[in-house]
Amino acid sequence: MGLLYTYIINFIYVFKPDKKLEFKKRLWKYATIYILSYIINILLLKFIVGYYMINPLLAQLTIIPLVIIINYSGIKLWAMK
Repeated sequence: MGLLYTYIINFIYVFKPDKKLEFKKRLWKYATIYILSYIINILLLKFIVGYYMINPLLAQLTIIPLVIIINYSGIKLWAMK
């Protein structure tokens, strides 16, 4: 439900594409970007915590900007096209 909610909110308020809200065409792309960024987040978190022995919370805080960039870029350049 959260994914569907953020898809609608991002469509209406953030990206505002010219076309109507298309669930069949864009929702699967949107979900793919979120799953991909989630996987990247987990892998980076495991690597940073395991290799550098950093507190997981601190490591997550350093990863968040990258995940935001991946989400925004992927959604803007691919999912909402």
